[in-house]
Amino acid sequence: MGCVGIGLDDFCHLTPLEFTAVFEAWQQREEHEEHRAWEQTRFLACSVLQPYSKKRLELTDVCRFAWDTKANTNLETEASTKERFEMIKAFWNDDTHTCESTENES
Repeated sequence: MGCVGIGLDDFCHLTPLEFTAVFEAWQQREEHEEHRAWEQTRFLACSVLQPYSKKRLELTDVCRFAWDTKANTNLETEASTKERFEMIKAFWNDDTHTCESTENES
C-alpha cells in the first residue's frame, strides 16, 4: 500500500467506499503526472523542430494524444444525453405509463 501513500494499518481500517475514493484520487494524480511528462516532451520536440519548419508548428502537429480529443467526445455525450432525456420525458408524459396503471396490472 506504500505506492498509494497509506500504511497497512490505515488500509485495514478503510471501508471499500473509502478505499475506492483513495484509489481513484491516486489514479488521477498518476494520470496527471503522466500527461504532464508527455506534454513537456511534446513541447520540447516542437521547440526543437520549429526552426526547421516553414510554417508555424502547433503542439498537436508534432504529436497527438488521446486526451487531446477528449473535449470533443464530451460534447457528443451531452447531445446524446439530451436526446435520451427527451425520449424518456415523452415516454413518461404518455398517459398509459402512469403509476396507477402499473399498480392495477399487478
